[in-house]
Amino acid sequence: MKEATCVKSDFKKETDGDHGKMYGFAVGFDNGDDGYYTSKKRDQTNFVVGEKAQYELEEKKTGEGRKWNKIKPYRDPAAFGSKSAGGGGKTSSDRSIRSQVALKAAVEMTINHPAYAGPNVEVLDVASGFFGWLEDRS
Repeated sequence: MKEATCVKSDFKKETDGDHGKMYGFAVGFDNGDDGYYTSKKRDQTNFVVGEKAQYELEEKKTGEGRKWNKIKPYRDPAAFGSKSAGGGGKTSSDRSIRSQVALKAAVEMTINHPAYAGPNVEVLDVASGFFGWLEDRS
């Protein structure tokens, strides 16, 4: 994690990607760091000229070998309940994710491998079994 005052935040381009419209910015800081930041918002507020910002800088290479820096806002893992950051780990968000994973697995199994699911088996019953397995291991 780095911290510096933003001295440049210039909109460069709008693209359509897998996650919808994305907006690219050339970002620079008073410590000399600069790079490219991609936001889901055209009016992004993470890097505002004159304001301090916490960020991460990752060096990348283009296909031709040219180096560039990817800039992204720093997010404290502890603020999101990460086990590795000592934030607890068993949050309602974690439970929701396990529920979604279990349901997706159950749907895929009943569609792609009906022999494993058996006849007249409800997808939610299969999901419940997957969810219990995930809960036991968390």
